[in-house]
Amino acid sequence: MNTGDQRVSNTGAVFTRDTSNPDLGEAYSDPSGIIWGSIVTVSPNNTLNHYDALKYCRARRARLPTKEEFEQLAKYLGEGTAQRYSPFLADGKTDLLPGLSNHSFWSSSIDPKGSKYAYYFSNLGYVAPYPYDRGSKWNFAVRCVVGM
Repeated sequence: MNTGDQRVSNTGAVFTRDTSNPDLGEAYSDPSGIIWGSIVTVSPNNTLNHYDALKYCRARRARLPTKEEFEQLAKYLGEGTAQRYSPFLADGKTDLLPGLSNHSFWSSSIDPKGSKYAYYFSNLGYVAPYPYDRGSKWNFAVRCVVGM
């Protein structure tokens, strides 16, 4: 369900439009109080390596979400198939958060086995079970958050 100022996930989690930080674009606050910003437009394909993603969010008085925050977001989205979650509202075509279904996103969580790698949230709707090279040319999108 989408009423303009609120979006309700398949699990009933209510996300409320938040305009407190204009640098986040079309942002929504989740039930825990984390404010999820829009996907950023910083390159033709909306991607950055991990180091540049961290800088981008800091410049907007925000940060990258943690692996745990993405896992909580996946729970709010509701279980989909075996290891995935649906990024859509009940209509099956409107993203809960703008651009959620089309991109994979960096998290701020670094692999405990080595600082060269960071975790990401897959465009298939789950936190990847393995981290990815932070400086890789295979870049991920950026969604900055505020709160917690």
